[in-house]
Amino acid sequence: MSATKNPAQRRRRRPPKPKRRASYSNIYPRWMASADAWGWRPAIKHEGSLIWGPTVRTQKEAFEAAQQMRSELATIAELPDVSMTISEAFDETIQRLLDGGGSPITAKGYRARFDIWEDFLDPEAPIAQFTADDVRALIRRRRERDGLHANGVRQDLRVLHRVLAVGGFPPDKNPARKRTKELPGGVDWPAEKQPDRPFFTMAQVADIERRVRKSATPSSTFHADLIVFLAVTGIRSFELERLRAHDVSFDDEQGGGTIKVHGKRGGIRRVAFHAGDKPIVRRLLEHAGTGPIISPVGLSTILKRLARRLGIPGLNARALRRTFATDMSDGSDLRTIQSQLGHSQLSTTQKYLGERIELAHAAAERRHRRLRGSAQEP
Repeated sequence: MSATKNPAQRRRRRPPKPKRRASYSNIYPRWMASADAWGWRPAIKHEGSLIWGPTVRTQKEAFEAAQQMRSELATIAELPDVSMTISEAFDETIQRLLDGGGSPITAKGYRARFDIWEDFLDPEAPIAQFTADDVRALIRRRRERDGLHANGVRQDLRVLHRVLAVGGFPPDKNPARKRTKELPGGVDWPAEKQPDRPFFTMAQVADIERRVRKSATPSSTFHADLIVFLAVTGIRSFELERLRAHDVSFDDEQGGGTIKVHGKRGGIRRVAFHAGDKPIVRRLLEHAGTGPIISPVGLSTILKRLARRLGIPGLNARALRRTFATDMSDGSDLRTIQSQLGHSQLSTTQKYLGERIELAHAAAERRHRRLRGSAQEP
């Protein structure tokens, strides 16, 4: 018969880990064996490394210790390198982007944006002398010359913020940091994301198709098929890249076909196309084989070249998507247009619909007939 352990010799169970108060941050519970109780230890991130402080008894003491550690690091932080120029800081930003696994396409976009900035900034100016006034002047000139909208402003600020951070500016002192209602230096945000929402009529799309096919280049058939396909289906460029042959059905009750589109956040919708468009869809699928039809970058490049060569401003995938939506507004309700575009919000669908004055005239004619009936005008 085994002897029963003395209660004093039994191992004491450790109490449950305490929860941190919502008002405190950067402090973590830690078991203090010497005191046989839970304590709190502060930790802050500095230059990619986690720096731990001493373990104390209460959360308040740990939070105050974290604040003290931040202030001490701020006083010893190095100032921006006066010898580094804007151009050197940008090159270093690109290198860090690529070293961190960033896409070469993103790096190419950064480079194109910096080439535009060189029209307004001195690339050899010291990075330490860059101020919020320089940001304000850059954005204002970009808006005046390039018609920069709100998304373009955000992208400029995002890239410029990274460049200045590489140059040594701390986050709270970075001149390119974004504010809620105004840009650095007091420049107001543009009123609309994109004031002019270009679209084409189907007659214009047919004319563009004819001009592309008439060019008789080796890729003219493929390019014309792409333009028509985007205009009659309204799918996005990344959805076109995901499209495969097994997603297309050519045998439906109406004689046309349907496309299973893989949209945003895993959403799936079915887009219908007319029987007369079957040859175009078949040619695109044969061109793709088992791979994608075309990448979003390749599609954008093709449409930009065609727009420049044919003199058609605004020819891009988004404009062709608006063409599809606007043409559907003649005889289709908003819910149907919303489902075909793959929008979760009806307000988003409304932004895609261009203004068609002929529809307004047709509605006025219908109202007049209902008002007057068959009565003769005096």
